[in-house]
Amino acid sequence: MRFPGIVFALVILLLVAMTLSGLVMIRQEQKKNIQDIEDRGTYLVNLVSLYPLKDLAAEGRTFFLKNLAESAYQQGILYLFVHTGTGPTLVSLVPAEISSRIPGDIQARSIGAVTLMKQAYRPPGLPYTIYEFSKPIFAGGHKAGTVRLGLRLPYARIFSVERVSLFAMIVLFVFTALLVAYYGMNAALKSLTMRHKETLASTLNAGGASFDKVSSNGGKTIPILTDVERSLEHMCSRMNEIKEDNLRLVSRLGVSSFEKNQMTNVLDSINFGVIITDLQDHISNINDYMLKLINDKRERILNRTVDHVFQQKEIVEFICHNEITESTAGMNSIETSFPDRAPGEFFQVSLSHLTSGKGTAIGKMIFVKNVTNVHIAKRAQQEFIAHVAHEIMTPLTNVRAYTEMLMDGEAENAEMQREFYNTINQEAGRLTTLIQNLLNVSKIEMGNLTLSKDIVRTDVLVDDCLATIEASAQGKHVAVEKHLPDTPPSFLADKELLKTAIINILGNALKYTPENGKIAFSMNEHGGSVIFDIADTGCGIAQEDLPRVFERFYRSSRPEVTSQKGSGLGLAIAYEIAHLHGGDIDVKSKLGEGSRFTLRIPKEDYAIGGS
Repeated sequence: MRFPGIVFALVILLLVAMTLSGLVMIRQEQKKNIQDIEDRGTYLVNLVSLYPLKDLAAEGRTFFLKNLAESAYQQGILYLFVHTGTGPTLVSLVPAEISSRIPGDIQARSIGAVTLMKQAYRPPGLPYTIYEFSKPIFAGGHKAGTVRLGLRLPYARIFSVERVSLFAMIVLFVFTALLVAYYGMNAALKSLTMRHKETLASTLNAGGASFDKVSSNGGKTIPILTDVERSLEHMCSRMNEIKEDNLRLVSRLGVSSFEKNQMTNVLDSINFGVIITDLQDHISNINDYMLKLINDKRERILNRTVDHVFQQKEIVEFICHNEITESTAGMNSIETSFPDRAPGEFFQVSLSHLTSGKGTAIGKMIFVKNVTNVHIAKRAQQEFIAHVAHEIMTPLTNVRAYTEMLMDGEAENAEMQREFYNTINQEAGRLTTLIQNLLNVSKIEMGNLTLSKDIVRTDVLVDDCLATIEASAQGKHVAVEKHLPDTPPSFLADKELLKTAIINILGNALKYTPENGKIAFSMNEHGGSVIFDIADTGCGIAQEDLPRVFERFYRSSRPEVTSQKGSGLGLAIAYEIAHLHGGDIDVKSKLGEGSRFTLRIPKEDYAIGGS
């Protein structure tokens, strides 16, 4: 017994369909791989570009590289560079076989980019494509560096385990169905043929005709065989439709599985906890951040209720009893802590309801975010407001008191009146200085304190600064010495801001230098920088206070410091102005021996005229 030709035709059609389906699936996988690598590269380069360059120096860079190296394999990072604004490499994480094969034009375009840039290239000698993402790092409104990130495009494998298994199952199913159909129809045809022969024989015997003759002449026109042939054709057509439906379902299943993995990867990359539950509060997904916070494993948490994650009763009640109502809008939240796992830190637990496209509730999404910095910022803001209010009220109170005494005629002679007026003037000046310092602090916080550079003559700058403290120094009998080179240098800088920084340092020296003391102000040029050196014979600074002298509002608790009026902003602003110029400021001091502040500003050359 031979298989009919239709079976071989179906086998060939099946092989062709499987081949085409495999090619389609490979192309879909390639597109998904490209889209995935573009999304992941854009996210990662945006994330790295948020790091300030100063955090990537010394200890900060070691911490950054450690964290990056731990996640580089998981994220598929092939290489990463961080360049400074002038081009040198600050951070380099790249295999040796890749470093020398990056084309120069790719690197040049990335470093010169002013916004996010994507480039694809195939390194010479390597069989895969690399997608490079680059983005500039901005600081103070200016480009301070560039991040370059390389990701390798994964291969789209033709004979993956999943595809081979799928095709094997389909082939086995189809061949089994064909065999069953063939032998079943053959048995049915045999029974029908025998019955038809019996009927035909009885008819022929009644008419006296020969059975064999009629059978040979009319066998091809038997109606039952025609019906069977049509049934077979319909069955084959239906089987092809079923096969195509199965292929579409398998493809959709693969896409759904890929999208689920992608969603898990996205959740794991978020720097706060995420938990997804169903309507019965059973956990269907949880990200790595939350697993680390509760110190547990994903397989032990999935499909369990939220009370296995949170030990705090108030959190469990908040999640379990927060159901959708007509008044539900946005997310609800509570604040809590994890004393056993994150002591001293505060977390915000938020809840959002998940709904289908028709608005039907399908689950909940729980967010656990570390808000410790928010608490610290609120506390710092409250302390800042209280400190500023105190600093403003003190001179205002003095001005009001002396004004009332003048109005009441308590100043009996001209000398006393002059003394009252001088006190009012000094307190008004103190108030003006405080408000100006607060404005500068506000500009620094908002990034609006920018440089307006012009040619600065250092001899004129020094004279202007010393003139502001001359009267006060004479009143305290403090000698001010000036040491300048024979040819004072000139350079490009913001004269007014630089003058503010130097005056703040001079004022600090004068404030803590006792009567008959001395202040030495010297200026010189060394190593491409202009150096301003201010030394005094004051009370000095304790060793435990030295690391904090440039913090805003910080003042030592020693009596010789608290007895003097001050806001704790002058040195902090001088520090910010120095760094805004690309320079620095340091201090050396000993108790009872005075202090020495050194301000270094890089000398930026200039040219008069032009060609």
